[in-house]
Amino acid sequence: MSTPHSGNEDTQWSWDGVPQVNPGQDPAHPVPEDRATYSPGTPGSGYAPVPLSPGQVTLQPGIIPLRPLRFAEFFDGGFRAIRFNPPAMLGTAAIVLTIVALLDIAFAYTTFDSLAVLSTGTVAVDAEAEMLRMFRNSMGPWLANMVGTTILTGLLIQCVTQSILGYRITLSELWAQVKPRILPLFGLTIAVAAIVMIATIIGFVLFGLAFVLLAVAIGDNPSGAEIGLIIIAAVTSVIVICLLVLYATVKTSLATPALMAEKTTVGRALSRSFHLTKGFFWRVAGILALTLILVGVMSAIVGGIVTQVALFIVSSVGSVTDEFALTQLSMIIGTIIGAVVSMIFTPFSAAVTTLIYTDLRMRREGLDLLLQRAANERA
Repeated sequence: MSTPHSGNEDTQWSWDGVPQVNPGQDPAHPVPEDRATYSPGTPGSGYAPVPLSPGQVTLQPGIIPLRPLRFAEFFDGGFRAIRFNPPAMLGTAAIVLTIVALLDIAFAYTTFDSLAVLSTGTVAVDAEAEMLRMFRNSMGPWLANMVGTTILTGLLIQCVTQSILGYRITLSELWAQVKPRILPLFGLTIAVAAIVMIATIIGFVLFGLAFVLLAVAIGDNPSGAEIGLIIIAAVTSVIVICLLVLYATVKTSLATPALMAEKTTVGRALSRSFHLTKGFFWRVAGILALTLILVGVMSAIVGGIVTQVALFIVSSVGSVTDEFALTQLSMIIGTIIGAVVSMIFTPFSAAVTTLIYTDLRMRREGLDLLLQRAANERA
Protein backbone atom coordinates (compact mmCIF):
# COMPACT_ATOMS: atom_id res chain seq x y z
CA MET A 1 0.00 0.00 0.00
CA SER A 2 1.31 3.42 -0.85
CA THR A 3 2.49 5.82 1.79
CA PRO A 4 -0.31 8.23 2.79
CA HIS A 5 0.08 11.74 1.53
CA SER A 6 -0.26 14.91 3.53
CA GLY A 7 -3.20 17.09 2.62
CA ASN A 8 -1.07 20.21 2.20
CA GLU A 9 0.52 19.33 -1.13
CA ASP A 10 0.07 22.00 -3.78
CA THR A 11 -0.87 19.42 -6.36
CA GLN A 12 -3.39 17.60 -4.18
CA TRP A 13 -5.79 15.61 -6.29
CA SER A 14 -9.42 16.67 -6.16
CA TRP A 15 -12.55 14.67 -6.87
CA ASP A 16 -14.07 17.41 -8.96
CA GLY A 17 -11.25 16.84 -11.47
CA VAL A 18 -12.45 13.29 -12.20
CA PRO A 19 -14.45 13.10 -15.44
CA GLN A 20 -17.82 11.44 -15.38
CA VAL A 21 -18.49 8.77 -17.98
CA ASN A 22 -22.08 8.94 -19.12
CA PRO A 23 -23.51 6.20 -21.36
CA GLY A 24 -24.83 7.62 -24.63
CA GLN A 25 -22.73 10.78 -24.41
CA ASP A 26 -23.69 13.60 -26.77
CA PRO A 27 -21.57 13.39 -29.95
CA ALA A 28 -21.20 17.17 -29.77
CA HIS A 29 -19.03 16.59 -26.71
CA PRO A 30 -16.67 13.81 -27.79
CA VAL A 31 -14.92 11.55 -25.30
CA PRO A 32 -11.19 12.34 -24.85
CA GLU A 33 -8.88 10.37 -27.12
CA ASP A 34 -7.43 8.32 -24.27
CA ARG A 35 -10.86 7.14 -23.09
CA ALA A 36 -13.24 4.87 -24.94
CA THR A 37 -16.99 5.26 -24.63
CA TYR A 38 -18.29 3.46 -21.56
CA SER A 39 -21.45 1.39 -21.54
CA PRO A 40 -23.19 -0.32 -18.61
CA GLY A 41 -21.84 -3.74 -17.78
CA THR A 42 -18.34 -3.16 -19.10
CA PRO A 43 -15.50 -3.35 -16.58
CA GLY A 44 -14.09 0.11 -17.05
CA SER A 45 -14.11 3.49 -18.68
CA GLY A 46 -11.44 2.98 -21.30
CA TYR A 47 -8.48 3.86 -19.11
CA ALA A 48 -5.93 1.06 -18.99
CA PRO A 49 -5.54 -0.42 -15.50
CA VAL A 50 -2.53 0.82 -13.57
CA PRO A 51 0.32 -1.75 -13.59
CA LEU A 52 0.74 -3.34 -10.14
CA SER A 53 3.98 -4.43 -8.56
CA PRO A 54 4.72 -8.18 -8.25
CA GLY A 55 2.60 -9.73 -5.51
CA GLN A 56 0.29 -6.70 -5.27
CA VAL A 57 -3.31 -7.83 -5.57
CA THR A 58 -4.95 -4.42 -5.90
CA LEU A 59 -4.02 -0.78 -5.56
CA GLN A 60 -4.91 0.69 -2.16
CA PRO A 61 -3.32 4.05 -1.36
CA GLY A 62 -5.92 4.89 1.28
CA ILE A 63 -8.76 3.35 3.26
CA ILE A 64 -10.21 1.05 0.57
CA PRO A 65 -8.91 -0.93 -2.41
CA LEU A 66 -9.49 0.95 -5.66
CA ARG A 67 -11.98 -1.52 -7.11
CA PRO A 68 -15.69 -2.24 -6.60
CA LEU A 69 -16.19 -3.08 -2.93
CA ARG A 70 -17.38 -6.25 -1.30
CA PHE A 71 -20.20 -6.03 1.22
CA ALA A 72 -18.06 -6.17 4.37
CA GLU A 73 -15.59 -3.61 2.99
CA PHE A 74 -18.12 -0.79 3.39
CA PHE A 75 -18.11 -1.23 7.16
CA ASP A 76 -14.40 -1.98 7.39
CA GLY A 77 -13.78 1.15 5.32
CA GLY A 78 -16.01 3.17 7.63
CA PHE A 79 -13.85 2.29 10.64
CA ARG A 80 -10.65 2.68 8.61
CA ALA A 81 -11.70 6.23 7.68
CA ILE A 82 -11.85 7.14 11.37
CA ARG A 83 -8.55 5.45 12.21
CA PHE A 84 -6.81 6.88 9.14
CA ASN A 85 -7.43 10.52 10.06
CA PRO A 86 -8.85 10.77 13.62
CA PRO A 87 -8.02 14.49 14.07
CA ALA A 88 -10.18 15.40 11.09
CA MET A 89 -12.95 12.82 11.54
CA LEU A 90 -13.35 12.76 15.33
CA GLY A 91 -11.99 16.28 15.85
CA THR A 92 -14.51 17.78 13.44
CA ALA A 93 -17.36 15.82 15.02
CA ALA A 94 -16.24 16.85 18.51
CA ILE A 95 -16.10 20.56 17.64
CA VAL A 96 -19.44 20.71 15.81
CA LEU A 97 -21.38 18.48 18.21
CA THR A 98 -20.00 20.24 21.29
CA ILE A 99 -21.22 23.57 19.94
CA VAL A 100 -24.62 22.03 19.16
CA ALA A 101 -24.83 20.46 22.64
CA LEU A 102 -24.03 23.78 24.33
CA LEU A 103 -26.70 25.53 22.29
CA ASP A 104 -29.19 22.78 23.17
CA ILE A 105 -28.47 23.24 26.88
CA ALA A 106 -28.76 27.03 26.61
CA PHE A 107 -32.14 26.83 24.86
CA ALA A 108 -33.34 24.20 27.33
CA TYR A 109 -32.46 26.39 30.31
CA THR A 110 -34.52 29.29 28.95
CA THR A 111 -37.41 26.87 28.43
CA PHE A 112 -37.14 25.70 32.04
CA ASP A 113 -37.16 29.33 33.19
CA SER A 114 -40.45 29.88 31.37
CA LEU A 115 -41.90 26.71 32.89
CA ALA A 116 -40.82 27.84 36.36
CA VAL A 117 -42.50 31.23 35.86
CA LEU A 118 -45.74 29.66 34.60
CA SER A 119 -45.86 27.07 37.41
CA THR A 120 -45.46 29.49 40.31
CA GLY A 121 -48.85 31.18 39.96
CA THR A 122 -47.79 33.81 42.53
CA VAL A 123 -46.73 36.52 40.10
CA ALA A 124 -48.83 37.98 37.35
CA VAL A 125 -47.28 36.83 34.11
CA ASP A 126 -48.18 37.06 30.46
CA ALA A 127 -48.89 33.38 29.86
CA GLU A 128 -49.23 33.87 26.10
CA ALA A 129 -45.84 35.59 25.89
CA GLU A 130 -44.19 32.86 27.97
CA MET A 131 -45.72 30.13 25.81
CA LEU A 132 -44.47 31.90 22.68
CA ARG A 133 -41.04 32.15 24.25
CA MET A 134 -41.09 28.42 25.05
CA PHE A 135 -42.04 27.63 21.46
CA ARG A 136 -39.16 29.72 20.10
CA ASN A 137 -36.75 28.05 22.50
CA SER A 138 -38.01 24.58 21.55
CA MET A 139 -37.29 25.38 17.90
CA GLY A 140 -33.75 26.45 18.78
CA PRO A 141 -32.34 22.95 19.42
CA TRP A 142 -33.96 21.64 16.24
CA LEU A 143 -32.41 24.45 14.18
CA ALA A 144 -29.01 24.04 15.88
CA ASN A 145 -29.03 20.30 15.20
CA MET A 146 -30.08 20.78 11.58
CA VAL A 147 -27.34 23.34 10.92
CA GLY A 148 -24.70 21.36 12.82
CA THR A 149 -25.57 18.03 11.21
CA THR A 150 -25.57 19.54 7.72
CA ILE A 151 -22.15 21.16 8.12
CA LEU A 152 -20.70 18.11 9.88
CA THR A 153 -21.91 15.73 7.16
CA GLY A 154 -20.28 17.85 4.47
CA LEU A 155 -17.00 18.04 6.39
CA LEU A 156 -16.90 14.29 7.05
CA ILE A 157 -17.73 13.33 3.47
CA GLN A 158 -15.04 15.63 2.12
CA CYS A 159 -12.53 14.11 4.53
CA VAL A 160 -13.42 10.56 3.43
CA THR A 161 -13.07 11.41 -0.27
CA GLN A 162 -9.49 12.52 0.43
CA SER A 163 -8.74 9.48 2.62
CA ILE A 164 -9.69 7.15 -0.24
CA LEU A 165 -6.54 8.27 -2.06
CA GLY A 166 -4.43 8.38 1.08
CA TYR A 167 -4.53 12.10 1.92
CA ARG A 168 -4.57 13.08 5.59
CA ILE A 169 -6.23 16.44 5.34
CA THR A 170 -5.98 18.92 8.21
CA LEU A 171 -8.91 20.68 9.87
CA SER A 172 -8.03 24.04 8.32
CA GLU A 173 -7.71 22.55 4.84
CA LEU A 174 -10.95 20.64 5.32
CA TRP A 175 -12.84 23.79 6.27
CA ALA A 176 -11.32 25.70 3.33
CA GLN A 177 -12.59 23.03 0.92
CA VAL A 178 -16.07 22.74 2.43
CA LYS A 179 -16.80 26.41 3.15
CA PRO A 180 -17.81 27.29 -0.45
CA ARG A 181 -20.29 24.37 -0.39
CA ILE A 182 -22.12 25.32 2.84
CA LEU A 183 -25.06 27.08 1.18
CA PRO A 184 -25.60 24.31 -1.41
CA LEU A 185 -25.44 21.82 1.49
CA PHE A 186 -28.29 23.60 3.27
CA GLY A 187 -30.27 23.76 0.04
CA LEU A 188 -29.76 20.06 -0.54
CA THR A 189 -30.74 19.22 3.05
CA ILE A 190 -34.00 21.12 2.65
CA ALA A 191 -34.66 19.53 -0.76
CA VAL A 192 -34.06 15.98 0.52
CA ALA A 193 -36.27 16.61 3.57
CA ALA A 194 -39.01 17.95 1.29
CA ILE A 195 -38.82 14.89 -0.98
CA VAL A 196 -39.07 12.47 1.96
CA MET A 197 -41.90 14.53 3.48
CA ILE A 198 -43.82 14.57 0.19
CA ALA A 199 -43.45 10.80 -0.10
CA THR A 200 -44.75 10.44 3.46
CA ILE A 201 -47.70 12.74 2.82
CA ILE A 202 -48.60 10.86 -0.37
CA GLY A 203 -48.58 7.62 1.61
CA PHE A 204 -50.86 8.99 4.32
CA VAL A 205 -53.23 10.49 1.72
CA LEU A 206 -53.50 7.11 0.01
CA PHE A 207 -54.07 5.48 3.41
CA GLY A 208 -56.83 7.98 4.22
CA LEU A 209 -58.56 7.55 0.86
CA ALA A 210 -58.43 3.77 1.10
CA PHE A 211 -59.81 3.83 4.63
CA VAL A 212 -62.65 6.24 3.75
CA LEU A 213 -63.67 4.33 0.63
CA LEU A 214 -63.59 1.05 2.51
CA ALA A 215 -65.62 2.49 5.41
CA VAL A 216 -68.25 3.88 3.03
CA ALA A 217 -68.49 0.59 1.18
CA ILE A 218 -68.86 -1.48 4.36
CA GLY A 219 -71.37 0.72 6.16
CA ASP A 220 -72.23 1.10 9.85
CA ASN A 221 -72.42 -2.55 10.90
CA PRO A 222 -69.40 -4.39 9.51
CA SER A 223 -69.21 -8.14 9.79
CA GLY A 224 -66.20 -10.06 11.08
CA ALA A 225 -64.92 -10.57 7.52
CA GLU A 226 -65.29 -6.88 6.76
CA ILE A 227 -63.38 -5.96 9.93
CA GLY A 228 -60.63 -8.31 8.79
CA LEU A 229 -60.65 -6.57 5.41
CA ILE A 230 -60.21 -3.21 7.15
CA ILE A 231 -57.25 -4.54 9.12
CA ILE A 232 -55.64 -5.93 5.95
CA ALA A 233 -56.19 -2.60 4.17
CA ALA A 234 -54.65 -0.72 7.11
CA VAL A 235 -51.60 -3.00 7.21
CA THR A 236 -51.19 -2.74 3.44
CA SER A 237 -51.40 1.05 3.62
CA VAL A 238 -48.71 1.16 6.33
CA ILE A 239 -46.47 -1.02 4.16
CA VAL A 240 -47.04 1.30 1.20
CA ILE A 241 -46.14 4.32 3.34
CA CYS A 242 -42.95 2.62 4.52
CA LEU A 243 -41.99 1.67 0.95
CA LEU A 244 -42.55 5.22 -0.28
CA VAL A 245 -40.38 6.64 2.51
CA LEU A 246 -37.75 3.95 1.88
CA TYR A 247 -37.71 4.76 -1.84
CA ALA A 248 -37.31 8.48 -1.25
CA THR A 249 -34.61 7.92 1.38
CA VAL A 250 -32.52 5.50 -0.70
CA LYS A 251 -32.84 7.41 -3.98
CA THR A 252 -31.64 10.65 -2.34
CA SER A 253 -29.03 9.04 -0.05
CA LEU A 254 -26.07 9.74 -2.35
CA ALA A 255 -26.93 13.35 -3.14
CA THR A 256 -24.67 14.82 -0.44
CA PRO A 257 -21.56 12.83 -1.50
CA ALA A 258 -22.26 13.82 -5.12
CA LEU A 259 -22.63 17.48 -4.13
CA MET A 260 -19.34 17.49 -2.23
CA ALA A 261 -17.26 15.27 -4.50
CA GLU A 262 -18.38 16.65 -7.84
CA LYS A 263 -18.82 20.31 -6.81
CA THR A 264 -22.16 20.31 -8.59
CA THR A 265 -25.52 22.01 -8.04
CA VAL A 266 -28.33 20.83 -5.76
CA GLY A 267 -30.50 19.67 -8.66
CA ARG A 268 -27.62 17.90 -10.34
CA ALA A 269 -26.64 16.19 -7.07
CA LEU A 270 -30.17 14.83 -6.66
CA SER A 271 -30.19 13.69 -10.29
CA ARG A 272 -26.84 11.96 -9.80
CA SER A 273 -28.14 10.17 -6.70
CA PHE A 274 -31.20 8.89 -8.56
CA HIS A 275 -29.00 7.82 -11.49
CA LEU A 276 -26.34 6.04 -9.42
CA THR A 277 -28.86 4.05 -7.36
CA LYS A 278 -30.73 2.87 -10.46
CA GLY A 279 -30.40 -0.90 -10.60
CA PHE A 280 -28.73 -1.00 -7.17
CA PHE A 281 -31.69 0.06 -5.02
CA TRP A 282 -31.89 -2.98 -2.76
CA ARG A 283 -28.11 -3.21 -2.44
CA VAL A 284 -27.96 0.39 -1.23
CA ALA A 285 -31.02 -0.08 0.99
CA GLY A 286 -29.46 -3.18 2.57
CA ILE A 287 -26.15 -1.47 3.31
CA LEU A 288 -27.88 1.61 4.75
CA ALA A 289 -30.20 -0.57 6.86
CA LEU A 290 -27.34 -2.64 8.23
CA THR A 291 -25.40 0.55 8.95
CA LEU A 292 -28.40 1.88 10.87
CA ILE A 293 -28.65 -1.37 12.86
CA LEU A 294 -24.91 -1.41 13.65
CA VAL A 295 -24.93 2.22 14.71
CA GLY A 296 -28.06 1.64 16.80
CA VAL A 297 -26.58 -1.35 18.62
CA MET A 298 -23.20 0.29 19.19
CA SER A 299 -24.87 3.55 20.27
CA ALA A 300 -26.98 1.65 22.81
CA ILE A 301 -23.88 -0.05 24.23
CA VAL A 302 -21.81 3.14 24.44
CA GLY A 303 -24.79 5.19 25.63
CA GLY A 304 -25.51 2.64 28.36
CA ILE A 305 -21.93 2.76 29.60
CA VAL A 306 -21.82 6.55 29.60
CA THR A 307 -25.20 6.70 31.33
CA GLN A 308 -24.05 4.39 34.14
CA VAL A 309 -20.92 6.50 34.64
CA ALA A 310 -22.98 9.69 34.71
CA LEU A 311 -25.48 8.22 37.20
CA PHE A 312 -22.63 7.08 39.42
CA ILE A 313 -21.16 10.61 39.42
CA VAL A 314 -24.55 12.16 40.19
CA SER A 315 -25.25 9.72 43.03
CA SER A 316 -21.83 10.33 44.52
CA VAL A 317 -22.43 14.10 44.57
CA GLY A 318 -25.65 13.80 46.54
CA SER A 319 -29.39 13.59 46.09
CA VAL A 320 -31.31 16.27 44.23
CA THR A 321 -34.75 16.90 45.65
CA ASP A 322 -35.85 19.95 43.65
CA GLU A 323 -37.98 18.77 40.73
CA PHE A 324 -36.81 21.43 38.27
CA ALA A 325 -33.17 20.94 39.27
CA LEU A 326 -33.51 17.19 38.76
CA THR A 327 -35.11 17.71 35.32
CA GLN A 328 -32.37 20.13 34.29
CA LEU A 329 -29.68 17.74 35.44
CA SER A 330 -31.29 14.87 33.53
CA MET A 331 -31.47 17.05 30.42
CA ILE A 332 -27.77 17.97 30.67
CA ILE A 333 -26.77 14.32 31.13
CA GLY A 334 -28.94 13.24 28.19
CA THR A 335 -27.50 15.97 25.93
CA ILE A 336 -23.93 15.04 26.85
CA ILE A 337 -24.58 11.35 26.26
CA GLY A 338 -26.18 12.08 22.89
CA ALA A 339 -23.24 14.26 21.86
CA VAL A 340 -20.69 11.61 22.87
CA VAL A 341 -22.51 8.85 21.00
CA SER A 342 -22.97 11.01 17.88
CA MET A 343 -19.32 12.07 18.06
CA ILE A 344 -18.29 8.44 17.66
CA PHE A 345 -20.80 7.08 15.18
CA THR A 346 -21.72 10.01 12.91
CA PRO A 347 -18.28 9.81 11.20
CA PHE A 348 -18.81 6.09 10.63
CA SER A 349 -22.23 6.61 9.01
CA ALA A 350 -20.93 9.42 6.80
CA ALA A 351 -17.97 7.28 5.73
CA VAL A 352 -20.18 4.32 4.77
CA THR A 353 -22.46 6.57 2.69
CA THR A 354 -19.45 8.05 0.89
CA LEU A 355 -18.10 4.56 0.17
CA ILE A 356 -21.48 3.53 -1.29
CA TYR A 357 -21.28 6.51 -3.63
CA THR A 358 -17.70 5.63 -4.58
CA ASP A 359 -18.55 1.97 -5.15
CA LEU A 360 -21.49 2.78 -7.44
CA ARG A 361 -19.38 5.16 -9.50
CA MET A 362 -16.81 2.40 -9.83
CA ARG A 363 -19.46 -0.04 -11.01
CA ARG A 364 -21.35 2.32 -13.32
CA GLU A 365 -18.64 4.67 -14.55
CA GLY A 366 -15.30 2.94 -14.16
CA LEU A 367 -14.21 5.33 -11.41
CA ASP A 368 -11.86 2.68 -10.00
CA LEU A 369 -9.58 2.99 -13.03
CA LEU A 370 -9.65 6.77 -12.84
CA LEU A 371 -8.79 6.65 -9.14
CA GLN A 372 -5.98 4.18 -9.83
CA ARG A 373 -4.58 6.52 -12.45
CA ALA A 374 -4.78 9.50 -10.10
CA ALA A 375 -3.16 7.52 -7.29
CA ASN A 376 -0.42 6.28 -9.59
CA GLU A 377 0.34 9.84 -10.74
CA ARG A 378 0.60 11.01 -7.13
CA ALA A 379 2.67 8.03 -5.92
